[in-house]
Amino acid sequence: MGNLIGNLSFDFGVGCLWGLNMEHIKFTDPSVRALKGDPAGKRIVWILGCPGFGVRVGQSGKKSFVSKHEFNGKDRLVTLGVYPAMTLKDAHEMHLEYIDRAAQGIDMRAGLTGRGMTVRDLLEDEYFDHRKKSGIVSWDDERSIFRIEVIPEIGALAPENVTPDQIKAILYGSLARLREKFPDRPTAGQSYVQHLRTSLRVFFDWCEDRGAVKVNPAAGVRRISKMTVSDRVLSPEEIWLFWNRIGSSGAGSHYIAALKFLLATGQRTKEVRSLKWSDIDEVNRVWTIASAEAKNRRMHRAPLGALAMDILKAQKGGKEVNRDAFVFPGEDKDGKIGEKSLAQLVRKTRGAVGVSDFSPHDLRRTAATLITAMGLPTFYASLLLNHVQQGVTNKVYVQYSYDVEKRKAVDVLDGALSKIIKAKSEKTVPSYDRLRDVVSKAKNS
Repeated sequence: MGNLIGNLSFDFGVGCLWGLNMEHIKFTDPSVRALKGDPAGKRIVWILGCPGFGVRVGQSGKKSFVSKHEFNGKDRLVTLGVYPAMTLKDAHEMHLEYIDRAAQGIDMRAGLTGRGMTVRDLLEDEYFDHRKKSGIVSWDDERSIFRIEVIPEIGALAPENVTPDQIKAILYGSLARLREKFPDRPTAGQSYVQHLRTSLRVFFDWCEDRGAVKVNPAAGVRRISKMTVSDRVLSPEEIWLFWNRIGSSGAGSHYIAALKFLLATGQRTKEVRSLKWSDIDEVNRVWTIASAEAKNRRMHRAPLGALAMDILKAQKGGKEVNRDAFVFPGEDKDGKIGEKSLAQLVRKTRGAVGVSDFSPHDLRRTAATLITAMGLPTFYASLLLNHVQQGVTNKVYVQYSYDVEKRKAVDVLDGALSKIIKAKSEKTVPSYDRLRDVVSKAKNS
């Protein structure tokens, strides 16, 4: 390929900086074969004498060849293929070709990425990292869904061999499974399946851009069923039952506290699960949700009412807390409550609580309904729930400018909830009209 390749491949100049102070092996097949997985995570081992050419080793010991080179002034790391389906010699030749074409301004990635790789390989080795680095807030949730629904069905296939019928089978299979699991919910699985369909289209669009497929097999797959939005809202009586009975359901105290906190603040389940003590300003009674944690990627200052502060006080238990610890610790590997744990808890305890067919997200919707039912404009509830407002910018100073309105919303929510949960029984819970009168008098007194 010319002197350019020879110089770049064997001159320990700039290219060697990519592997400086990192693990290296000899350019031999036994050296590659001897590499072992590391429980601490995947790593890249560089090939001596071949700057930018290495082997990515997964936790399980699976190996893929990678090429790190410069293209248009930026470093690029590309997966070449999976070992041993791709030989060391073939991978090295491909790496050299990448460098040669990159020097000429030619992008080889679109034609070569995915060669010899399966859907599982592309997802685990590149796609999930790509989504994370692209700032996709829900990338971790997306990864969990793909591991449950997609990889078991088509993970072993080369992406170019996946057909539209197989995409449909994944979607219909997911819908049937969820409807069987929740027979009392007619719309069970519809929203989930539509989101899964969109995620599959995005993944195969990415594959198409990189030359792993010529045609996106998910592009022509129609919507499985009409997507519906749940409008489930707990009545005042159901709120009383939930708040006063869930404590005797046998569920863990941190999980119960998280569900109550969700209702008392109106924030999203994921945000409550990710809440750390460092996010709380106890003096000003404000919870700051960073843009990285918010679903809409907008920083949000959520004011806290008396009920929420009481929950936080109980979580402390009169002890000093680690500011980096989760407020509601759970069983997940990072120490927080698992992604599906609250929903599973609600399903298991609905009978004991006496409230049928509700989910954690319905508690958030109930909080919004209480605010508007007490007479405040819908705009106030939307601000508290951190809904995107048309015509409102994402500047931090704008977020601060609505603190007054959000504080009014949470005070109204707190007042209404307090009147409901402190009633002697569900039969003595005040109606919405009575609640509105009581809350209105309390605001004006």
